[in-house]
Amino acid sequence: MYPILLALGASFFFGFENVFIKLNVQKNNKASLLMARSLIGFFISLILAYFFRQDLELWPVIITVILAAISFFAFVFYYKAIDLGNPSITAAIAVSRLVLITIIGVFILKYALGYLSILWIVMIITGVVLLTVDFKKLKSRGKIEKAAVNALISTALFGIAVGFFSYPIKLIGPYNVQMFYTLSLIIFAALYMIYREKESIREITLNMIKSKGIFLTGLFGCLGGLSFTIALNFGNPNILNPISSCSPIITAIISYFLFREKLTFQKYIGILITTLGVILLGYFK
Repeated sequence: MYPILLALGASFFFGFENVFIKLNVQKNNKASLLMARSLIGFFISLILAYFFRQDLELWPVIITVILAAISFFAFVFYYKAIDLGNPSITAAIAVSRLVLITIIGVFILKYALGYLSILWIVMIITGVVLLTVDFKKLKSRGKIEKAAVNALISTALFGIAVGFFSYPIKLIGPYNVQMFYTLSLIIFAALYMIYREKESIREITLNMIKSKGIFLTGLFGCLGGLSFTIALNFGNPNILNPISSCSPIITAIISYFLFREKLTFQKYIGILITTLGVILLGYFK
């Protein structure tokens, strides 16, 4: 039950992160959001790694750095897909990463998954789709093709990165993995901003210091990532990944109260199905 609670906590934090991403992705450089998330995560995981020391091995560290590189490009393509519009297309494609993650977990990493668990995971995916996808807008034109391509690339990269994330965690512990993972993301984001966005280190730093939105986005993203990483150390990733993907519920509820975004009948059904799927997945595996 402990890993499931951590995965639910991750979903809660990711839900808040999504709200601040909506507010800040248009105003700020996308890499700034990732940089803030990674900086906060690095310092927190560094402290935790110091107090909860575990032995380090070179090979798991190398794998973590590779997964961080894959994740970085996944974030870049995801933010770009959001920029291009039609979030329904992006959301619909993004949910499909759970399928790839499950395939990696079952067939490559050999994590067990019962028939009932598969049913509950399908329920969660269905609920998340109902929550995030506006089917009326799926037929709209414009920049859909570019958004869809970016979303597909992002989904594939996230699926690979998250699918294999539990492997180094089991070998060197969640805090060491999170420390090297976030440090790698900091380096990749800095290089991207310097060479692609033509920003100096001073501009990057000032941008993050001035923007409270960037800080809050980074804080919630970091707490979500840390909760999820710790959960993977104790539980089955095939169970925990769908639960941690329920953040659209939190995002929808927060958006309703803060921005008065309408909760349609479809979204209510999505919340109900997703919540039911999580409960069943937690108690009847």
